[in-house]
Amino acid sequence: MPDALSILESDGELAVSRLDASTLAGKRIFITGASGLIGTGIIAALRSLRLKGIDIQITAHGFSAPPASFTAWHEQGHLHLLRSNLADPQTWSALPEADVIIHAAGYGQPGKFMEAPLQALMLNTGTTGALLQKLAKGGTFLFFSSTEVYQGLDRPLLTESDIGTTTPDHPRSSYIEGKRCGEAFCHNARGAGIRAIALRLAHTYGPGTRAGDRRVINMFIEKALRDGKIEMQDEGRAVRSWGYITDTVETTLHILLRGRHSVYNIGGRSKATIRELGESIARLCGVPLMLPASSSSVAGAPQHVEVDLSRAEAEFGKTDDVPLEEGLRRTIDFQRSFYS
Repeated sequence: MPDALSILESDGELAVSRLDASTLAGKRIFITGASGLIGTGIIAALRSLRLKGIDIQITAHGFSAPPASFTAWHEQGHLHLLRSNLADPQTWSALPEADVIIHAAGYGQPGKFMEAPLQALMLNTGTTGALLQKLAKGGTFLFFSSTEVYQGLDRPLLTESDIGTTTPDHPRSSYIEGKRCGEAFCHNARGAGIRAIALRLAHTYGPGTRAGDRRVINMFIEKALRDGKIEMQDEGRAVRSWGYITDTVETTLHILLRGRHSVYNIGGRSKATIRELGESIARLCGVPLMLPASSSSVAGAPQHVEVDLSRAEAEFGKTDDVPLEEGLRRTIDFQRSFYS
């Protein structure tokens, strides 16, 4: 069975296997939220580009201590590490200038942004403005928004021209309104001649998280590996479209290199209910799935999320995602070391 580091590295290779990234040569790339799922996936891919001979300077910024993979890649000379609290305006002046800035910090776990709403709001608003000031002339700024900005809409398919109807007193408003404001920074930056792009991220999963992550796939895996069973909080009828990390990273890099629009939906095409997801993880781990006598759920969580991916598909031609079963298997293998 592959170890956690080799899984990350092979995923990084997969994400760039069909990518011509030669125009990144000589660029300084700064990634915030680097130790999160998205940041880790992007850095693994950029490391693979370096191994292919593309000379890029990678700076990874995080709030918490870097994961073991980053330490290994730093020791190999592939990246620089920075650590500070980006929700604190006093830290902004020390941030480096870069040719490419990828802002992926922002409390992607619902439990975290609901526990620290002011910090979540600042990371997506004031911090976004500060990072735009650090972008070199002619550079590219990518802001990770979220499909949470569609909250309140009830329609079969959500496109980039749609926006939600929730108000600032919504239980998840710190995240939703913060992402909307971050997008506004990007749109207004484009008006000033800056290449800034917002990426509305749907549900992404895969290797690169940490033990204790509160997103549903990781909670199910933790219960399966630690407790030998998965106990669901509700009947799991909510439908989600799931995207494996390498597919998300590949699309992100396509957008970085040649994206023409100001905003893109990014997600996967593997549709499943929460219950079906639990059943798949239980089967792969060889444990039982148990349904509750009564239901509970996270406040304000949407019951159905499906976004239109045709804009990115039309530009970049990518439609062959990693199958859900294979992605879950790799995610489980990555997390086994957490609970062994």
